[in-house]
Amino acid sequence: MRPVPYVAAAILGVAASVAVGCGTTNRHLIPSGASGALQNDFQRVANAVDAGHCQAAAQAVQDAYNDYANLPTTVDPRLRRRLKDGIDNLARRAPAQCTQAQTQPQTVTTETTTTQTETTPPPTTTTQTQTTTTPTTTTGTTTTPPPTTTTNNGGAGAGDGGGAGAGVTTTTPGGG
Repeated sequence: MRPVPYVAAAILGVAASVAVGCGTTNRHLIPSGASGALQNDFQRVANAVDAGHCQAAAQAVQDAYNDYANLPTTVDPRLRRRLKDGIDNLARRAPAQCTQAQTQPQTVTTETTTTQTETTPPPTTTTQTQTTTTPTTTTGTTTTPPPTTTTNNGGAGAGDGGGAGAGVTTTTPGGG
């Protein structure tokens, strides 16, 4: 909480007037019920100004004026005047102090924790594979065609081949 000197001084001055004026036996002093309400209003002004909540501070000042207006007429006129002067002073100073509280940089402390993580890769397995090449042997296959048989029934003569002659049979191996 940062100090707000002018508003705090104004509140203390007004609160002192209320405290001095409190009494249950002297009818010229502020009754205790009314003084409690005023002191509560002053504390609300201080808290709102300190937090930078200007609208709440203005409302608390207005509540203090309302509680002042509701004081019994039996309260000493000089005490009433001092109290009114204090509330007026508070009403003048609170807005400026509140605005200043809004514009002041706020210091925020942040704790940072750094965690170092070590990543270990999974173990690798090396598998050696032995490849054996077996040479292939090509065996040549020779295909021999069946023998060809040619039959010649003669034909040594002219004409239609109907001449007489001995028939010759020739066998050629390998089909040639």
